[in-house]
Amino acid sequence: MAKHESAASVALQLKNFTEDIIQQVTLEVTAVLGEDTPVDTGWAQANWVPNIGASHTGTVGTKESVTATAKEEGIAKVLALYKLPAIVFVTNNVPYIERLNSGHSDKAPSGYVQLAILKGIQAVENRV
Repeated sequence: MAKHESAASVALQLKNFTEDIIQQVTLEVTAVLGEDTPVDTGWAQANWVPNIGASHTGTVGTKESVTATAKEEGIAKVLALYKLPAIVFVTNNVPYIERLNSGHSDKAPSGYVQLAILKGIQAVENRV
């Protein structure tokens, strides 16, 4: 940083840095949630959808026809359009996601969602 940078310049750098960190956390958390979600049909795994400003509504695909298009679109949207002070949500609306997080599947521990979020944040912290 130059010796006589203006307060506005420093504030802009801080804003840009913070937006970048939020984008990185969104990508990492979404990826870890997908990796750690128990898989039977893949529907729950494909339904971790990031969105700016509000939770994603509805579900993506069906148990019989799994698609990750909304997840990919959400990630692209966060990378291209995210600006402070907006909030980013990563949502999963499959009807059984709470049961999975409560330990219903022997493929993931109870509270795996919270653990995945922490893992994602810690991964970004380790890079920064």
